[in-house]
Amino acid sequence: MTEGGILIVTNSGVAAFTAGDSFKLFSAAGGYAGSFSSVSLPALNAGLSWNTAQLAVDGSLTVVSTNPPATTGVNFSGGNLVWHGTGGTPNWNYYICPRPIWRCRWRNGR
Repeated sequence: MTEGGILIVTNSGVAAFTAGDSFKLFSAAGGYAGSFSSVSLPALNAGLSWNTAQLAVDGSLTVVSTNPPATTGVNFSGGNLVWHGTGGTPNWNYYICPRPIWRCRWRNGR
């Protein structure tokens, strides 16, 4: 599939979007090429943003949290360091950086 032109997405539902919501807009057996000249997406509530990184990979959009996760506890269990937290995007991976924050390269994703 060759992407091109303007992609306009509207919300025809009544429920508000939440972090972790994912929408497959299209699929292509032969893969994707090109790019949209612009993408217009529905407005989201505060603390949420659209992740379009997978749009050219598998045709999907995901709603992500812009609020960073907060640590609620750390403990050892069975020889493992276990980090507990709240916030962020559900089911995404988060990495703890043992260096000062300005030297970390943050990344998250499925």
